[in-house]
Amino acid sequence: MKHLIYIIIVGLLFSCSKQSSEDHMVAAKKSIASEDYKAAVIELKNAVKASPTLAEARFLLGKMHLKNLDYQSAEKELNKALELNYPVNEVLPLLSQAYQKTRSDVALIGLSHQENGLTPEEQAEIAFYKIQAMFRLDQSEKAQALIDEVQKTDTDSVFKTLALVYSLLIDEKIDAAKMQLETIIENEPKQADALKLLALIALKNGEQSLAADTYGSYLTYYPNDLEIAFINARLLVELNRTKEAEPIIDKLLAINEDNGLLNQLKGIARFNEKDNEKALFHTEKAISKMPSDPALRLLAAYSAYRLKNYEITHQHLSIIAEELPPNHEALRLLAVSQLHLGFTKEAGETVNSLEELSEKDNSLVSSVGLALVNSGEVKQARNILSKSTELGAETAEDLTRLGLLKLSLNDVEGITNLETALDKKPDQEITRNTLATAYLTTQQFDKAMTLAKRWKSADKQDEQAYLLAASVYFKQEKFDLAKAEYQQILSFNPKHAGARLALVDLAAREKDFSTAKRELDTVLASEPSNVSALVKLYQYESDQGDSSKAVNIIEQQNREFPENKAVQLLLAKVYLQENMAEKTVDLLRDFDEKNAPKIYWQTLGQAYFKLKDFKKVQNHYQAWLEKAPSDRDAILSNLLLLDNQRKYEQALSLSTQYVENFPNDTEIALLNIHFLLISGDFTSANAQLALIPEPAKALPFTKGLLGQLQLNQKQYSQALENLNAAYKAQPTPRNVNLVYFCLVNSGQKEQGYNFLQQHVENNTNDVASLMHLAQLQIAKDTAAAIKSYERVLSITDDNFIALNNLAYFYLEANQLDKAQQHAEKALALKSNMADVLDTVGRIHLAKKEYEPAVKYLTKAVSENGDNEEIYLNYVEALLLSNNKVLAQRKINQKTFKEPNSMKRVAELKKNYQLD
Repeated sequence: MKHLIYIIIVGLLFSCSKQSSEDHMVAAKKSIASEDYKAAVIELKNAVKASPTLAEARFLLGKMHLKNLDYQSAEKELNKALELNYPVNEVLPLLSQAYQKTRSDVALIGLSHQENGLTPEEQAEIAFYKIQAMFRLDQSEKAQALIDEVQKTDTDSVFKTLALVYSLLIDEKIDAAKMQLETIIENEPKQADALKLLALIALKNGEQSLAADTYGSYLTYYPNDLEIAFINARLLVELNRTKEAEPIIDKLLAINEDNGLLNQLKGIARFNEKDNEKALFHTEKAISKMPSDPALRLLAAYSAYRLKNYEITHQHLSIIAEELPPNHEALRLLAVSQLHLGFTKEAGETVNSLEELSEKDNSLVSSVGLALVNSGEVKQARNILSKSTELGAETAEDLTRLGLLKLSLNDVEGITNLETALDKKPDQEITRNTLATAYLTTQQFDKAMTLAKRWKSADKQDEQAYLLAASVYFKQEKFDLAKAEYQQILSFNPKHAGARLALVDLAAREKDFSTAKRELDTVLASEPSNVSALVKLYQYESDQGDSSKAVNIIEQQNREFPENKAVQLLLAKVYLQENMAEKTVDLLRDFDEKNAPKIYWQTLGQAYFKLKDFKKVQNHYQAWLEKAPSDRDAILSNLLLLDNQRKYEQALSLSTQYVENFPNDTEIALLNIHFLLISGDFTSANAQLALIPEPAKALPFTKGLLGQLQLNQKQYSQALENLNAAYKAQPTPRNVNLVYFCLVNSGQKEQGYNFLQQHVENNTNDVASLMHLAQLQIAKDTAAAIKSYERVLSITDDNFIALNNLAYFYLEANQLDKAQQHAEKALALKSNMADVLDTVGRIHLAKKEYEPAVKYLTKAVSENGDNEEIYLNYVEALLLSNNKVLAQRKINQKTFKEPNSMKRVAELKKNYQLD
């Protein structure tokens, strides 16, 4: 008896805790009555889950999906309701709407509009949607026949009138069709189909403003129609009505913030409002989705240029430069950005590519020319000079730049330009100083002295005049006269540090160290943080055998004047010289790299190297290259970095550019050959190797290069000897691969496998070679491959290939939890990779978790719809989740070419009774 009571209580508890499909239906209908359609969907889904064959639930669920604008789901559920014999006259009006929204034209045409129970109004509406579909499919005769039939229907439905519009469109009576639609809208302003059709006709007729206004009217009544909102936003932007478009764009971005086209539209809107930061932000988001769109690159470049971000300006314009017309204004922006970034050769090429120049370009071409000279591109600078000369130079500034450029190219006519510039603007300091330097450099001492006297006559206390005169005397080795000029400066400016430090050098030259030290102390007494004086102090103290006093003084100045970056850099260099690299790093760790001089990059890089912190060395030198792209040391360190990162195309470009300018640099020439070989350019590599000096050919690295050429020529025995020499000197993954492939190609496949296996045992952290071995083991020994991939993950847990392959192996072994654990880790690393998504989806299929399986496989197909195996995994997931209609359509949409795929399709059709 007690046992029976217990069973009854449990049964009652169970019945109370589990709602029936009827309970869910009641709750759903209450939600529908209160217009809470999302809650209704939840209840109806529960009802369907409890009773999958409940036709009314399917029907109402389809109806709610329509309300929620989820047309594809509506289509699925309404079709299911039909299959379950729900009244056709109730389903068809809604299903026709769903088909119209999803553009399922063929399916829509197949619907009957004359089913029993349909009202004349419903018949007219369904027929209208069919006419639309026929029109889109160019079935004009069928459409006209149906239009004629609808006109005989006994109804005042607006769809009967709308059908006549298509008759006019078939007859190409566009204006009449528009008038008919305008009349309908005047009577029924909210008629959605009329509004959309009028906008569409206006668009095709080139009346964009009318289309935009009409879509705007539509959206006032149907603001949740995201497709029309998107079309209208784009149209308004094209019409440059971005203020109207932006609220619509913002609403759509709130739903899908990563959409490429929406971000493009937002970028244009912000650009028009001169909000360059946001314009750049949104445009670059759009570029991440549409990287080949030149208009996006152009907009991003202009936004970045307005922000003086020359790096981003150059990044985008360099990609599209070849697509721009030869006189496009953006090419000038490209040249300016290249100049700011130190890409002087490229800037020269850009300026030379401009077909038409005007006076406003004088500054640009002369500035680029000067930069080319400074980077050693003399030939290209001469081309720039000819362009600059053709333009003519009228202003003092232009004449000065032109003079500088000519002097840099050893053209003494530049002095004439500077003299003319000085006559035009006597107080222009850069012209004065440059002309003075030019006179000294060309040893025109008489002219230099005349210039100094001219300045003195204009101002008896002009310090630059006395410094110029002193420099002339110094170069003429008239040291007493030079000293007199410096002392003259001190007579009216006793604190002039430059004059006193010059006297220090003169005293040291005469071995008068006491006078030199006295003058040095005088400078430091008045300017204790004068870097030139501190350098001389450190040199003096070091020569005396004890630099500690100088170090203490420099440290004190750094503490007292922490904002003085020159003192900070001097102290960092002194620490390095004193073998205190840790202090150098501590001192420079937070240094502002944006405006850092070359000494910073050299000093900190040397400090990291002394501390053997090679990762920081690489990061530091990479940043250095970005700051100074023409610096030889920065280039060399970055070539090694790019090689390590396998960014070979960049490395080849960088090394080739350098070798063209400096062909005698053997070290970088060898690296250039290395990158040529990786790129497969064996002809150029062979020609370059022939130019290498003989002593350098004995180096193991050079032997490795020769071995690669021999391998390409199938000279396996000679190649193996040289490649082994390179491998023994540097057992890098690349050298490992070269030796392995040489062995395999020479018929020693087993020896190659053994060599790779032995290398991995001896070099436990070589992940690349371990991955190579694991790949070979997949076909040879699955258990060994699993161990190798597990070993990879023990070294680095973020290798998605190892994770995904292990997940596949565990799936095959039916270790589903373990498979899922690895697959989800791979997915976290590569959320959009089709193979990873497919693995995750297949694991869910194996676990009979069909809803997530469909989710992941749908995404896998969207990422790689060409992979037939993934596509059929997706179809099978649809079938297993009872989505037979969509599965049938997906099979019909795809043409399968692979024999295995065709066989699998046949099996699916048979097993699931598909057409």
